[in-house]
Amino acid sequence: MKNIILTDTDHLGQEVFYLIVAEGYEIQHVSEFVDKDLSNVAGALISPQAAMRCNFLTAHNVPVLYTRPVYDKVSKTVVAVKEFLEHIKNEICHDVVRAALTVVYNETGILGFQRTDGKGLALPCGKIEINESPLEAAVRELEEETCFALNHDQICNMLHFCTMASPSSNAVEVFVVRIAKDFDIKTLQIAAEGFEHEGKPVFIPAEQIAALDLGDDHYSTFNKVLMWNFQQLVHNYGV
Repeated sequence: MKNIILTDTDHLGQEVFYLIVAEGYEIQHVSEFVDKDLSNVAGALISPQAAMRCNFLTAHNVPVLYTRPVYDKVSKTVVAVKEFLEHIKNEICHDVVRAALTVVYNETGILGFQRTDGKGLALPCGKIEINESPLEAAVRELEEETCFALNHDQICNMLHFCTMASPSSNAVEVFVVRIAKDFDIKTLQIAAEGFEHEGKPVFIPAEQIAALDLGDDHYSTFNKVLMWNFQQLVHNYGV
């Protein structure tokens, strides 16, 4: 029986702690399970800052919920955890679907799009179709959702950055590609006019990423996790 919930913090908060224990789960720190047997792990509550360090969970199909600090909007955190535990119980998260996402960036920011469904800013991402490679899906979704078509050289220079778990614990293959510093978002926005797509392409300045309010749903949190982590890597290591 899978009876362990992993977390990267010792400060879940009383309400969240009792909620998990009441469902019959044991809470353990994720650091104790690196390179260890995960067969008894039912799921994990991971903070956005630890997302990249916990990629090994995705590789083992462990459902992951990216949570805000419990002192930030406690009631919404409790609701999210309740929904997550219900997903685990019903094994909704156990059928892994692979998706592909592309981070297009330069030293000044990241390319995203303003969704037309009211879910705010997002990064181009979508399901990998049958007989389609992750790279092909990443290129296709990027063009479908932002109208940005990569040229041959850019595609050749795309790097597989990591695999992450989405809010529904789908395995998302994350690709990255660097573009020129003088990239003109206005030209892309003009090109996107008149085409059917899921939103308006926008370029998100690096200094604004940490302060973005993308909403409280799991999808929005996942996008911010990726933006925040990638911005930190670009800043610290010059990826």
